[in-house]
Amino acid sequence: MIREFDKDDLLELLDCEKGDEVNGLKYITTINNGKSRWVSCHSVIFEFEGKTWASDFSRGLSEIQETYPYDEDEPTAYEVEPYTVIITKYRKI
Repeated sequence: MIREFDKDDLLELLDCEKGDEVNGLKYITTINNGKSRWVSCHSVIFEFEGKTWASDFSRGLSEIQETYPYDEDEPTAYEVEPYTVIITKYRKI
């Protein structure tokens, strides 16, 4: 399911800490999805009306790149669900 959310609400959500709310949107976390040459890509994860949503945005990697979150029209979000990943790492002994 995809739906639109208010741009100002999502921008305000980007400055929140876990559990903070903005007009019914409850902030969970922000995920770094990697980067390209000029921008870093992210998803803000939040709860709304009992469902978990993610909304993607980009930020410029330098002061020359004038890319700001949600520069485009009204941002959309898509429904997501949490899942657990187990990672095994190794260290020197």
